[in-house]
Amino acid sequence: MIKICIKLIVISTLFISPIATYSSYTKNQKLGTAHHNKAEVDIAIGLFNSKKVNIQIRIPAKEAYGFEGKSQTAEQDEKVRATDNIIREKISQIIAFPKEANCKYEIEEIENFEVASEKFDLPERGERKKGDVSYWILKADVNAYCNRVMDNQKVNIDFSKDFKEISKIFVTLIGDKKRKMTIHKPYGEVYL
Repeated sequence: MIKICIKLIVISTLFISPIATYSSYTKNQKLGTAHHNKAEVDIAIGLFNSKKVNIQIRIPAKEAYGFEGKSQTAEQDEKVRATDNIIREKISQIIAFPKEANCKYEIEEIENFEVASEKFDLPERGERKKGDVSYWILKADVNAYCNRVMDNQKVNIDFSKDFKEISKIFVTLIGDKKRKMTIHKPYGEVYL
């Protein structure tokens, strides 16, 4: 009788465990959507010119334009142009260096529909399987030319005014060593 009870417990555990794992995973996050509501910012001080700062901003299309995928209507095309203008006109407010540095910003390139991908673990039958999803992003490459050496300077990053869907910023600082950090709100500061 005890052997039968133990078998039932083991079998029910093996059956219920994957279901519980999957349901708890989907409650927290829909599969393949970790890229939503976040922006990524890479900042690097120039290798040969420490008064130059290279910046790359990546924002998922949904948060940048308000829709997923490439634009398909005139209204969506207008939203893409308006977002480009926001980047061009307000980059010094989105990525702000100290006023004393007197930085001049130059937009090198804006890619409206660059492809990015996200890897994730998918619970399946009690095991974790690897998953991968591709999505569109806005990518902007920007250079800032400043009148002082930018080592150890404060950088204010603020997506809150123009990109209201952004709730988290992943920052990579590239210099002597690579440092990664997460800002758990649409604005914050880091030091180069």
